Amino acid sequence: MENSTEISALVKLLDDPDKEVFQLVTQRLLEHGSAAIAVLESTWEESMDSLLQNRIEELVHHIQFISVKEDLNLWYQSGAFDLLRGALIINRYQYPDLDEQKIINNMEEIKREIWLGLQKEMSSIEKIKLFNHVFYNYFGFTGNVKNHLDPQNSFINQVLESKKGNQISLAIIYATIAQKWVT
Repeated sequence: MENSTEISALVKLLDDPDKEVFQLVTQRLLEHGSAAIAVLESTWEESMDSLLQNRIEELVHHIQFISVKEDLNLWYQSGAFDLLRGALIINRYQYPDLDEQKIINNMEEIKREIWLGLQKEMSSIEKIKLFNHVFYNYFGFTGNVKNHLDPQNSFINQVLESKKGNQISLAIIYATIAQKWVT
């Protein structure tokens, strides 16, 4: 309760015209991290002050960036073996409320379709052909050739939804499914 009271008091000072006060308040809110986001978002919704809204937006993005950076560092230090975990951490910057389980379920659905087509006597080449057929033909994954530079091509949730992405995001999905398929 003490934290939320302090956060609320700090948020009320965000529109202070004194630059030094603003910097101190910002630093203190950054120290609170993700715990401050709900209060900041609530204040943004209630405010009609564009300066305050801009400051809140920048602060929320900064907090989210720090959180993503810390999580990526932990992921890297743990060996960075799970590509999907890394991609989900990156997704969290743009989509902080993303339902990660939904993405995992989508990946499992693709894996299940591949598994259903497997036969015990298949050679490795036949298994890869089946994998490619399910991934590229049945599910329709492809590169986004019309808008290759679109940032949405890099977010796994968007690629799973649109079936279009850049080479890296498609490779992450493909490799994650292949890794889970083999094990």
